[in-house]
Amino acid sequence: MSNIAYMTLWQVLLSLAVAASAQYLGAPLGYSATTLGAYSGAYSGAYPYAAAATPLAAYPYAAAAPYAAAAVPVTTSQSHEQDEFGQYAFGYTSPESARQETKTADGVVRGSYSYVDAFGVLQKTHYVADALGFRVAATNLPVAPAARY
Repeated sequence: MSNIAYMTLWQVLLSLAVAASAQYLGAPLGYSATTLGAYSGAYSGAYPYAAAATPLAAYPYAAAAPYAAAAVPVTTSQSHEQDEFGQYAFGYTSPESARQETKTADGVVRGSYSYVDAFGVLQKTHYVADALGFRVAATNLPVAPAARY
């Protein structure tokens, strides 16, 4: 086959592919078979509906107001202090949680933390670690039922 025959075959295959995909596209928006008039399907050098297209500026619409996200003030802070005697204090606060802890020269550690749980409830925990052991008090710990006598 010559190059011309390959080109003609390529053009036929391309035309078939375009025609096959065109059947799924349908008429352009706003047009139907009745508005296209006497379009015979023969190519005349221009699309029969190209001149009838209405520019987008002619359609009335309400302009959307520009969106600006509301600025949410976020207050966070953190601190850390320590000395040569092994004492320290640190803490932080944020909208979702907070924590603070101190250790004194005698080795006693006291602290607390809080957070908002999955149900939106503020949970608070306070703890002490000293010679008597680790003790905790928290809003989310189970409470034993009262004993009946």
